[in-house]
Amino acid sequence: MDSFPFNKRTDFWLTCGRTMPGTACTTNPVSLPLARIIVPVGALMTAVSLAVAMASPTAASGGSTQQADRRPVVKTITLLQAPLVLKTINEPDEPAGTLVVYGAELTNLRGVRQGFLAGTILTVDLQAGSQDDELRERSLNFQLPKGTILARGISFYPATDRELRPNAPVVIAVIGGTGAYIGASGEVTTTRQADGSYWQVNTLVE
Repeated sequence: MDSFPFNKRTDFWLTCGRTMPGTACTTNPVSLPLARIIVPVGALMTAVSLAVAMASPTAASGGSTQQADRRPVVKTITLLQAPLVLKTINEPDEPAGTLVVYGAELTNLRGVRQGFLAGTILTVDLQAGSQDDELRERSLNFQLPKGTILARGISFYPATDRELRPNAPVVIAVIGGTGAYIGASGEVTTTRQADGSYWQVNTLVE
């Protein structure tokens, strides 16, 4: 589950062979109408190639069929995050500008340790939400055995809590990665559990 998948594309090649005439034309050209004069080989091959191209579904649809059939390759990495260890770096006179750093261990669905999560929570709310909520910018850095996944975005938090509401999933964007996840994009869905642990579901696309 830790490897970042890549799309496999199949290329189709059309080959045409040339058949040289085995014998010379023995028909008396004087007795033939003008319309039956032999067509040069080069012109014949051009006509065949044009007919094949016109019959192709891709040509008929302006080349959009192949693109329409392409679908993003999706890879899901589901991790269970232990309860957070948080530390507030500063406490300004107003909520905006409050910075919290945190970390937690990660395991997979079988309980096997998969790495470590580190990140920051910065309060950026300037009356964007209700009085009960604050808008905070989150960064998540998943340190996994085969590389890292970096996610970033904004989410609403309870104004009186440093963590998300329980059982209320929030989504932010995957903005990059390293190692097996280099160039990763997609999204992370975070859900806080009643016991303080979190589900972190990384959905990656090519």
